[in-house]
Amino acid sequence: MTEHSSQDNTGKLPTWHEQLLFAEELNECMHAGCTGYIYWYMRAHWSFVGTGETQYGTANKKNTLLPRGYVMSHFSKYVTGSTRLNSFQSITLDTEAAFESSAYVKGDSLIVVAIDTTSTGHEMRLLLPFNVKSGTQIQSTGNETTKLCKKQTMTIDEPTDNFTIELPARSLTTYVFMIDNPETAIQEVKAADNSGPKTYYDLRGRRLEVPHGLCIERSANGTARKVIKN
Repeated sequence: MTEHSSQDNTGKLPTWHEQLLFAEELNECMHAGCTGYIYWYMRAHWSFVGTGETQYGTANKKNTLLPRGYVMSHFSKYVTGSTRLNSFQSITLDTEAAFESSAYVKGDSLIVVAIDTTSTGHEMRLLLPFNVKSGTQIQSTGNETTKLCKKQTMTIDEPTDNFTIELPARSLTTYVFMIDNPETAIQEVKAADNSGPKTYYDLRGRRLEVPHGLCIERSANGTARKVIKN
């Protein structure tokens, strides 16, 4: 575990380029094998939630989610709980590189995060480890709210593991694909059959002939739950 500052100039609102450098900071931590990331300040004009201090501009609205919060959400909302995949790219990965990416798998989802800090757009060719049948794109291209975390469905006509995506200039994009693999796909969840006789126990594991109050209910299929009996 380590602690450091990735935003030294706290006397102003961060530029969009500085927000992308923060995204690269998160991405590089994932590549370094980090399993957690704690951002110390939740509420500050250069952090996630605005303070309302007018000297930092009108964008610093009190208790309003700021662009850095949206940037963090690309990782906290979609990457949390996943397993990072070993990935390769034609551009050398380096600290604060012009282009960075990372890939993850979570259940039936294949997740790719791509960061482009350059002033011109690029085509990104993806060679995936699985066929995918559908996808959602979450894209941020500027500090304005209308340019943050724009979500749209991707058009994938048939399952594929190889396609090209337009990556805008100065952008942070998360792609969430649905893996087309019936053998590993999550099947429809069926409700447990809790019919049949029930037995009851107190919280010390002693069987109760007449259950009352908070106790453990055990069904014939072996499942158990806490219940309150009157």
